[in-house]
Amino acid sequence: MPAIRIQHNAVTVVITAPKAFLQCVSHQEHLPAKVKSGGMLYFPFGGFVEREKLNKDAQFVKLLSIDGYSEADDGSGPWKHFPHGIALLGVFREKTYYLVLERGKVVRV
Repeated sequence: MPAIRIQHNAVTVVITAPKAFLQCVSHQEHLPAKVKSGGMLYFPFGGFVEREKLNKDAQFVKLLSIDGYSEADDGSGPWKHFPHGIALLGVFREKTYYLVLERGKVVRV
């Protein structure tokens, strides 16, 4: 699974799939997401989910503040940078956001 990089309190934080659960439990990282009603909600990052594993009733959101993405499992490497303001497709379930992947790649909204 890939890793993401976010800006959190003026510090760059790398979140990888194996560490996502620990960060979710400790509530250290809350990602902003734009929901269907147009509002913003903040919840922990839970990791990654492949789009084909989602059902029709999945609650999709636009994840914001993710400024980089790496296909390396440990985040070591090479990073693809997203311009400021780019939204990525996420899904909300069990009070946690998951980044949606399609064939192993993030999905821009």
